[in-house]
Amino acid sequence: MIRRKRRQPEADPRSRNGLTILEVLLALGIFLASATIITDLLGTGTRASVEGRLRSQMALLAESQMAEAGAGVLDLNSVSSQSFETDIEVEESLTWSMEVEEGEGDLLTVTVTVEHTNDQDEVDQSFSLTRLMRDPQIWIDAAEDQEE
Repeated sequence: MIRRKRRQPEADPRSRNGLTILEVLLALGIFLASATIITDLLGTGTRASVEGRLRSQMALLAESQMAEAGAGVLDLNSVSSQSFETDIEVEESLTWSMEVEEGEGDLLTVTVTVEHTNDQDEVDQSFSLTRLMRDPQIWIDAAEDQEE
């Protein structure tokens, strides 16, 4: 028996395999839009990471200065725009200030502020920490009175 090859139906001249230019342009537009959005999201995430790291460092430095003031290493006097004198690496654009106000009774209100300045010498971030502390002068005066 002789087998005959089946004849494939002739292709419709209007139907083609492949993509039209409109489909290619549409796919390219969607790709570019999504790439732009992803790049913007990555930039936002990077900025948030840097800001978070900076705020954490500022909080730790403010705590450190407050602890030194409470321990008597720093005099409880108001100071402004001081650079940090620590062994750890601190950005040069970070400065600290301390404001001391008299409170009720023998208490002092101590506020330590750490500020970050940008390239235009403008403060772009700051962190403040406020505590109530006993006035050490009262203890000094009491010790002197007791010696007499």
